[in-house]
Amino acid sequence: MATFIGLGAIQWSNDGTAHLGRIKSTGAAKEPNLAFDRGLLLKAEAFSQTVVLALDTGASSTDLNENFASQFRSLVDRGKRTTQDITGVGGTRTFDALQLPEVAFTIGSKQVFLRPATITLQRVVQIGGECCVGNVGLDLLMQQSSSVTIDLTTMTLRLR
Repeated sequence: MATFIGLGAIQWSNDGTAHLGRIKSTGAAKEPNLAFDRGLLLKAEAFSQTVVLALDTGASSTDLNENFASQFRSLVDRGKRTTQDITGVGGTRTFDALQLPEVAFTIGSKQVFLRPATITLQRVVQIGGECCVGNVGLDLLMQQSSSVTIDLTTMTLRLR
């Protein structure tokens, strides 16, 4: 773990560039929004409430789960019933799901939108089901941002 934290920061951009090590900060460090607990976890806001998501920079899509449905039951119950396939190391599984037109997340100081937002009715541990309301993928991080910085010295994830 100490070796990983010693990297300083990891930054990648939509233009294909990536940086590793100490990265010049663009402003004062905000309150930490990252933590290590069986993986890297991200604190964000949705519907004016704090949520915790598993951070998976290798996932192309964001998967919300039963924990999200439980925390926001009155909103999620209005969703359209559907099914959703989730593919991982163990193969593809199909889950019952609910779909909302969008969910707005605030990550640091930036608001990003998951459109549409599919909430699968599962708690798969490998994609945040044990601890979190979902698994954040590159769709939420990169589609509305020009760059992502994971700063391990300040334990912050910043979207620009």
